[in-house]
Amino acid sequence: MSEANTDILKTETKHHHTMAERSPFSKALLKGEYTEQNWIDYLSNLYWCYHAVEQKLPMIKIWGYERSQLILADLNGSYGRVHASTYEYVEHIKSLNDTQVLAHLYVRWLGDLNGGHLIASKCPFRHSYLIWENRDHPKEIIKTYLNPYQKEIMEEAKAGFAWAERLNSELL
Repeated sequence: MSEANTDILKTETKHHHTMAERSPFSKALLKGEYTEQNWIDYLSNLYWCYHAVEQKLPMIKIWGYERSQLILADLNGSYGRVHASTYEYVEHIKSLNDTQVLAHLYVRWLGDLNGGHLIASKCPFRHSYLIWENRDHPKEIIKTYLNPYQKEIMEEAKAGFAWAERLNSELL
């Protein structure tokens, strides 16, 4: 299978992606410089974000790419503070049509597949949601699926990065 191309989407959302990954909490994640409570708070918020998207995109379960259940396992019965941006994000996801919600597959799942291993390499806490058996295969599946929708989901992908940036600013 040839590499799927999401270049338009990647190019057009680059600034928004960069802003999200330059947030102080994102930098702390990449350096492994955060407390266990920071991690629990982060996962508690991510659980609701991923769960909302998974409810709208049943193919995630079919593909075996669910993350919300892995996040629950990583939390191991711990509960963190859920922030305002997460509640708003979940409501926003519920309001999206079937095509718009694909932008969040791009932002969240491809983000984990492309950079999650960097976070995982520094994470001293449970992080099974970041572990993929073979990162290249799911990336190919997701990119191929998203390819025909790139222009349609571009603005929503930018919004997805803005939500991520907002949550990250609330976490530290």
